[in-house]
Amino acid sequence: MSNLTGTQDHISGTRPLTAREDNTAFPDRPNYRRPDRADDYRAATPIAPPATNLSGTTLEQAHAAMVHASNEFRKHVDATFADRDRYSEKGLAEQLSAFSKTSAAKAVDTALANVQAVHDKAQAAVDTMRETFVNPGDAAQESRNLRFWNRTKPILDSLDPGAVMQEAEKLLAKADRDTLGVLLEELPSYLRLRIGNLDNATKLKLGLPEDADWGDWIDTTYLPLAIPEYAAARKKAAKAKQAMAFAKQNANTLRNAFADGNATALVLSNPLSAGSKYDPEK
Repeated sequence: MSNLTGTQDHISGTRPLTAREDNTAFPDRPNYRRPDRADDYRAATPIAPPATNLSGTTLEQAHAAMVHASNEFRKHVDATFADRDRYSEKGLAEQLSAFSKTSAAKAVDTALANVQAVHDKAQAAVDTMRETFVNPGDAAQESRNLRFWNRTKPILDSLDPGAVMQEAEKLLAKADRDTLGVLLEELPSYLRLRIGNLDNATKLKLGLPEDADWGDWIDTTYLPLAIPEYAAARKKAAKAKQAMAFAKQNANTLRNAFADGNATALVLSNPLSAGSKYDPEK
């Protein structure tokens, strides 16, 4: 009996581990650390299906798919951490990042591609329409355009550089569809030669990028006034560009969260909060 008691006392009195020693075998003892080994339990990789019954415009559907992916990812993170004690550090990271393989996560890429397609189509419509103004494709019209510029250029040549801009504005303001195309083709290079590059103040006023030139000035200020359908096409393209910016930002936010396995900073911008302001299909 005494030997048995001594054995029990010896077990119960096992020397405690110091703070520097690893305990990877006894979870009920101090300084326990989960060993970095294959997990003895791994929850199944979440299915997280894509959002269903999507309706509305392309932007509305894309945003709904991304919000759905965000919500499903939060659920996945919460469920994984609820079983935190069942994972090694490596296993935890793998389980968290497994969400990127779900259909809900992959739907984010599809949503972004759909918004990109609308953007590309809208911009192509603007480019095609603009090209028809510059190159009418009709020999008789091209001949008339050439004669118009041959009459206009000597008038501009006779003016001092300070007066060239005013005359160009007069020509553009009264130009019709055909002559506007001529001026759009010929004036940018002429103004660069006589006046220099488009000034920064004008770029800022019109919301043009830093590399904008005189062609962008004409395109923004005069073509939409003279040609209503071109104005509508430009407006749609501008909305599509903004929609693309929102979608790309949200997609990148989601992808980073999926990769990091962290939903803490997962906040999506809402392009629909301003109504139809950023939706090219409205």
